[in-house]
Amino acid sequence: MKKTAGDTFRALAAYSVAAATVVVLGAAPAGAAPAGSHPDPGGDAGVVLELETHPTHRFQNPPGTPTAGTLIGGTGTLTRFVGGEEQSYGFDRWQCLFLEVSPDGSRSVLECTATFDTPDGEITLQGVWTERGGPTLRNEDAVTGGTGKYRRANGYAEYTRLNPEDPANPRYRVRVHLGEGRGLR
Repeated sequence: MKKTAGDTFRALAAYSVAAATVVVLGAAPAGAAPAGSHPDPGGDAGVVLELETHPTHRFQNPPGTPTAGTLIGGTGTLTRFVGGEEQSYGFDRWQCLFLEVSPDGSRSVLECTATFDTPDGEITLQGVWTERGGPTLRNEDAVTGGTGKYRRANGYAEYTRLNPEDPANPRYRVRVHLGEGRGLR
């Protein structure tokens, strides 16, 4: 199945939203875990945030089939889960640069950054995404910093694709892992 520019663009939009969402939700005031978080089962003595991405707008420059140097980006909304309920939790902005595209379009490598804009500050993410024949099903990004309560944020975010049957509108569940005392003011 040949991957189109739209498939890649949509996958990256979802990725960025997910990445940004994970980072922002991971930060909390010292000694307190944010609502919608739980202890890290991996034993890192930190918190894990459960988030979902909801892409709303995308762009691509130049338009057409992506090649190395093509820039894509977008915006979206984020939700988190608190007490079993899904709640709105800010916005995400992202962009990705195509570093490599195979001649037949079956494989692409992108460098992506994302910012999650919350009432408590911003969280930033960065990572490399490799796509093979369509939007990525799983990926991991680094938390690279933030502002406000998240000015010292660090950790990582895990992305899992929620709707692999719909490459035109990829959505991700994002688990953000932040260690205790790290990333907190």
